[in-house]
Amino acid sequence: FVAVASAAAFAVSELADWAVYSFTGRSLSQRILYSSALGAPIDSGVFLAGIGLFSATGVAAMTLSKMAGALLVWWIVRRREAVVG
Repeated sequence: FVAVASAAAFAVSELADWAVYSFTGRSLSQRILYSSALGAPIDSGVFLAGIGLFSATGVAAMTLSKMAGALLVWWIVRRREAVVG
C-alpha cells in the first residue's frame, strides 16, 4: 500500500508539474519554483492520505523539505540564466 500511495502521489504531482511547465511560458528557473510550490504539497498530501497518516503538520514538514531542495536548484538555474542572458 505504501508503493501504491507513492505512485499515486507521483502521478498527481507530475500532472501538476506538467501543467506548470507546459502552460506558464515563464523562464526555466521560475517554472522550477512554481512547479515545486504546487507539486510538493500535492505530492505530500496525496502520499500521506494514501498511507492513512494525513495531517497538516506532516504535509507542511514534507513540503518544506522538498522546497529546500527546489530552492537550491532554482538558485543554480537562475545563476546560469543570468550568465547566459
